[in-house]
Amino acid sequence: MARFLTLFPLLLWAFSFFFPAITYNSNDWFFPGKNSGYLAAFMSMLALLFALQLLKDSPRHLAEILFFLFLGSLCICNFIIVAAPFVAGKIRQARPFLIILWISVALGSFVPFFFRNSADTNHLEFGFFAWLLSLVAMAIVMTGLYLAAPKATSTFTRPSKAPK
Repeated sequence: MARFLTLFPLLLWAFSFFFPAITYNSNDWFFPGKNSGYLAAFMSMLALLFALQLLKDSPRHLAEILFFLFLGSLCICNFIIVAAPFVAGKIRQARPFLIILWISVALGSFVPFFFRNSADTNHLEFGFFAWLLSLVAMAIVMTGLYLAAPKATSTFTRPSKAPK
């Protein structure tokens, strides 16, 4: 039953890859024009690789490294949402997974602040917001499963004091 509840966010997440997610300027060298969600996910993985390469080659460029690490961390959100149905059955033991899922929601929520609509910068499309909604929905479903799951009972019992 727990895996069934994760189906809606997972389907929304999968559909978000086929909608336009981000638009770059036509003069931009990095995927110019409208890009689907699967290209945005690929760009996120590339950003993570760029950050690691910058960290290795020139650690002095801290602002660029942090920006690429932030964008690259979004690809990790995709792995987390795919793993959620497998964790749903044992959600009581997977509390760190739930915390990481909510951190992913927070990371995704900051993206619109970096990509504001203007004539000469990038902007986000419907696919990104569908992706973000799927993350929020998955976090809410997993939190509900966590709260509804029975608490583990302790098998440890105190030894009774023997009468003197």
